[in-house]
Amino acid sequence: MKRVLLLLCLAFCSYSLSAQEEDLYTEYDDQYIDYREETKPFRFLDSPMTRFGIYVVTTPFFKQQAFGFGFDGQLQITNNFSTGLSLTAASRRISPDFGYTIGDARMTFGDISWLNELTLIQENNIEIGARAALGWVSYMLRDNSIRERYWVWTEYGGYEAEQALLVADNKFFKLAPGLAVRYRLGKDIQLEANGAYNFYFGNTDFGNRVTFNNYVLQLGIKIRVN
Repeated sequence: MKRVLLLLCLAFCSYSLSAQEEDLYTEYDDQYIDYREETKPFRFLDSPMTRFGIYVVTTPFFKQQAFGFGFDGQLQITNNFSTGLSLTAASRRISPDFGYTIGDARMTFGDISWLNELTLIQENNIEIGARAALGWVSYMLRDNSIRERYWVWTEYGGYEAEQALLVADNKFFKLAPGLAVRYRLGKDIQLEANGAYNFYFGNTDFGNRVTFNNYVLQLGIKIRVN
């Protein structure tokens, strides 16, 4: 009797597994769609999705907080991987003069990076992704008390403008791990907060390279355009 019951249990389990296997397929226009294949993490999308983001940015210049703006564009090419470019800029007056004779010291931060993101969590309206960025960064030290003139040329001609005198310029290669958290506000709009820690490589014209390593935080809107 026990053997009969065991055989019946095995037969029932086998039938249940086969039924679950069939549920993974859906008939549509005399074809079957395999949802296991459709949801594979690294399956290339038939139509890559494009998203653009615009942000407010903050990063410390040593012990002083600087603010600016950021922009990125990402192309999602698999179910959970996207790649693209990001641009960031921030500026403020600073206290240290790094040994230069400067009347009004101002530092400007500019960043252009190749941005890659792997989606870790995507549930309901929440999306969390791990990031890695490689890029080029410039820290420009200027004297805002001395103005230098330069020409700007457009298709309609040229005009003269002024800018603070450039004193020194640090150019670094950057490696930055980071994290992005998004909340869906609408069908194609998400609120995004992201952060990264920049590790720099290269020589300096002013300051110590290691002291420039620091975090960058962004808050803004991500928009899907297709």
